[in-house]
Amino acid sequence: MKIKIAKHIGFCFGVRRAVNIAQDALRGNKKLFCLGSLIHNPQEVKRLSQKGLTIVDSIEDVKKGDTLIIRSHGLLPGLIDQARRRGINLIDATCPFVKKAQNICKMLSEQGFDVVVIGDRHHPEVKALVGFANNKAVVIESFKDLKKFKPKNKRIGILAQTTQSRDNFQELLIALLKKHSNKFIFDEVRIFDTICGDSSARQASAKKISFVCDSMIIIGGKNSANSRRLFNICKENVSKTHHIETADDIKSKWFKNSGCIGVVSGASTPDWIINNVTSKLNKI
Repeated sequence: MKIKIAKHIGFCFGVRRAVNIAQDALRGNKKLFCLGSLIHNPQEVKRLSQKGLTIVDSIEDVKKGDTLIIRSHGLLPGLIDQARRRGINLIDATCPFVKKAQNICKMLSEQGFDVVVIGDRHHPEVKALVGFANNKAVVIESFKDLKKFKPKNKRIGILAQTTQSRDNFQELLIALLKKHSNKFIFDEVRIFDTICGDSSARQASAKKISFVCDSMIIIGGKNSANSRRLFNICKENVSKTHHIETADDIKSKWFKNSGCIGVVSGASTPDWIINNVTSKLNKI
């Protein structure tokens, strides 16, 4: 049985940066707070929590003088302002690609454009993007949302969640423009491809090895949107595709009659979890 590892695996740049920033901060502080998960990997967040990182659900749980790290997915601008007013020290670990998308949302909103974000409306990154568009951005997840979309402005700006599937972004973008093409309702359309390079490369790498493997393992937090997206991509080609968080989730019966197992990871999956998984697969 052969094990094939995807070319793009482990932490992406933004996640690695956020983890490194948190670790550096923890060396100088006994306490470090984060509003929501720093990254979408429960096991890595637990490891950081053991070093002093405290995950909180409300800004009210952080006191004046405490240090709050802004998670890799970003934070609503209103919450950032509230933290500053409360005298909370801030460390910004927002992924630079997410920060770029936030700046685009803010710029479009200030210039009077209707802002459309193609992505998952319940994802913290998308919630923050909406906030940077003065809480007026429209989020489109699917063709169902597209049917209900009624532009209020003749100037529209469109961008994507940074971890969005490129196929999904392009399909929804084309459908949106086609829907209104005969009505000539837009004076100006501005399109920003804000999908980060790592997401595109990771998805392409996963798709590539799914064509040559009998079974696929996707390693990533169940709360990770990009890991679920990788699962869906691989599932289209390999019925025996499994989304796991750790090596303990693996069942040897999954690989009966499998000549090749493909291993892919989400952008928030640390190397130590990947090594544990590949070690167990080798034993099987």
